Amino acid sequence: MQVRESVLRDLAARRCDPFVVSVYLDVDGRRFPRPSDLAPRIDHLFRVARARAAALGEDAPAVLEGDLAEVSGFLADLERHSTRGVALYACGSTAPLVALPLPVSVADEVRLAPVAHLAPLLVALQS
Repeated sequence: MQVRESVLRDLAARRCDPFVVSVYLDVDGRRFPRPSDLAPRIDHLFRVARARAAALGEDAPAVLEGDLAEVSGFLADLERHSTRGVALYACGSTAPLVALPLPVSVADEVRLAPVAHLAPLLVALQS
């Protein structure tokens, strides 16, 4: 997969208050043939994110819910023919969702931090 350098630069420069939500999800249809196979894993990632947001202050959970709604919308419409993994970055209402379908699987992960968590994306792009 070819991700433009400008997209990587923009993600690396993105700073969000209170956080950027970085989500990685393995959507490989060979291991997870039905969309319903993804639901428990997505639910788990969302539970982890909600627990982390609760520890970040009283405004954080509300911001997170908007981000998770965007992520859910993208995943609901995801075409998985050649997509094995996805990297998603949400930043509240300050920036649009960045969704990158990947031709390789990635480990399921969610992070909330002031900057996007890009290490798994860079590893996937080198594969």
